[in-house]
Amino acid sequence: ACDAWPVIQLRSSERIVEKHAFLLTDLGDLAPTHLTYMPKPGRSTPARQPREATSTEALLTWARTACSLRTLAGSGVRSVNNWAFAEQKLPEGGTSADWVCTRADTWRGPGRVLVQFLAPAASPADPATVVADRDDTALCSKFGQHILAGTHWRAASGRW
Repeated sequence: ACDAWPVIQLRSSERIVEKHAFLLTDLGDLAPTHLTYMPKPGRSTPARQPREATSTEALLTWARTACSLRTLAGSGVRSVNNWAFAEQKLPEGGTSADWVCTRADTWRGPGRVLVQFLAPAASPADPATVVADRDDTALCSKFGQHILAGTHWRAASGRW
């Protein structure tokens, strides 16, 4: 089980860049790994470029998905982006869940993707459910933005 994942938020000197902050984590390689975030697109708005994962929304999403980073340890990852690509209303109560594509880019070039389902949770740190895992793919990058995923979900009534 994973209860926490170490991340550091660094801020640049105001003498260099005004109010620039970013997140790094240690995946056991020579260089730290840069964590980024891409929020859900608006209606009729295409996906945007990854941005620094320092907003409240980004930090809450990383709190739910960070434990999946352990599967990337020691594989030469330079950056990991969490792309919140969809929000879905769930039956029996109208609460919603988020779909997140976690893309790891390595120094060698090929990427690895984890698609994660963020169902409503009792705690902001409850882990997401990994529903897909692919190596050497362009999915969840600017070259692979068409994503479809599915999983089973049980409502509070016990119905699937």
